[in-house]
Amino acid sequence: MPLPTEKGSYILIIKSCYKIKINRPKSAVLTPNFYAYTGNAKNGILRRTSYHISPKNHIRWHIDQVTKHSRIFAIIWSTQFDECSLANILRDHGVAEPIKNFGATDCKNHCYSHFFEFFGKKQMFSLFPPLKLII
Repeated sequence: MPLPTEKGSYILIIKSCYKIKINRPKSAVLTPNFYAYTGNAKNGILRRTSYHISPKNHIRWHIDQVTKHSRIFAIIWSTQFDECSLANILRDHGVAEPIKNFGATDCKNHCYSHFFEFFGKKQMFSLFPPLKLII
């Protein structure tokens, strides 16, 4: 199923096979694992997620530090929920938030983070039945 061009929100499911050093918003080292990042796509889900998939020459957003050295495993998208709602669903299901303010420094709802770490993909996909999945 193709990604929609209308606005909405998304979750990037990211698989890292290597340790990744993060410098912003604070210094941290991510271990090889599956991660999730929630974001809004005000100019369209296809356009925004295409940015994440494309090769990076420079780091613009927090998540670029991760996607530059890992693989986007899947994209879950919605035109019904915003990024904070998606983050709350992950948070409510006990998915870890390893880095405070990651992807959420400008969050109007003051979320702790929009970046999550989990162990195993089955739980992640079972959380979002109304959303669409692209692998």
